[in-house]
This record gives sequence, C-alpha cells and structure tokens, in this order.
Amino acid sequence: AAEGYDLDAEGMDNAVLRDIRRRHFPPFTHPTHNPARPRNPYAARLADALLGPIRRHVEADILALPAAAGRPDRFLMGASYSAVLALQTLLRDDVDRPAFYGYVLGSPSVPFDPEILDDINANLYDGLPEARVLILSGAKEREGASLPGNVGSPGMPSIPEMAGPLADHLTNVGLAVDGPYEIADEDHG
Repeated sequence: AAEGYDLDAEGMDNAVLRDIRRRHFPPFTHPTHNPARPRNPYAARLADALLGPIRRHVEADILALPAAAGRPDRFLMGASYSAVLALQTLLRDDVDRPAFYGYVLGSPSVPFDPEILDDINANLYDGLPEARVLILSGAKEREGASLPGNVGSPGMPSIPEMAGPLADHLTNVGLAVDGPYEIADEDHG
C-alpha cells in the first residue's frame, strides 16, 4: 500500500500531508493550488462539517456520549493550519445554538492568511457565538524558519507576532480571549 508514497520512519508521507493541509485548511486557497487565492470552499465545507455531522458522529458513534441538554462544555482545538480551521469554525458557528463553548488556537498560522483578520473586522459572518478563545504559541517561533520545526518565510511576521493582532480582532468583536501566551522553549513543531 506504500507504493507511490514517500513514507518516513513513522509511516507518514509529509509532502502529501502538507498538500492536504494546504488544500483543506486555509480560509483562502493556498498559492500552490491557485495563485489568485480565492476563498477556499474546502475549508468552509470542512468547518461546517465540524459544526454538524462530524461533531455529531464523534459524540454519538465513537464516544457514545448521551445527547446533551443545553450547551455542553465542548471545545475545539487546533494547531498551526488546523488552528486557522478552528478559527473559521468559530466564525461560522451558530449564534443561537453554538456547537462549541471554547476554542484553543495553538500556533495559529495567521501569517499565511492575514486576510482572515479583515474578515473578522468586516463581520462577514452572521454574528458570533458567545465563546472563549485561548491563543498559544511557542516563544521560539519568533526565530522564524531559521529554526528547524518552525514555519514562515523571510520578511513574514512570525506566528507569535500575529497572535496579538488576532487576539485584538477577536476581542474587538466581543469574544472572550485569553492570551496570546508564548510558551518558553517551544517552537512550531
């Protein structure tokens, strides 16, 4: 089954996984898929699925949780591009019946898609649910791509540098934001 894949010692094809993340997670189409960078329909569809059918399937069929009465203390967590996907899920969540109580955004890759900050300010969504947001990143991410395990390009702001503006934007639209926090001696990997 491994034919055609470049598997590492852990059985992962990092190039294929990177391509899947680039195709499905960012709010705007990754330039490797479309240099014009239109809105990403895959990310919107995945965020909507996380709010509905995926969440319901995991809770009912995998975890066998009883149906919750009222709003459960359910959190969605993401790291790197999946943190940007979690952010998109928050922005698409139902105001009256939110799926998640809180969001943990670990090293959100906002420097790759800074336009999402404009989306937050422009209120392109139908209002936002009452939710808590925790933003974390590694302090060593400030060193940029010069440090193995980090991401970014020369001249691009680091993830910790963009975490502050992200927190400000979310606070300005009425969300309860904790952070951003930088964890000492941690990088993006």
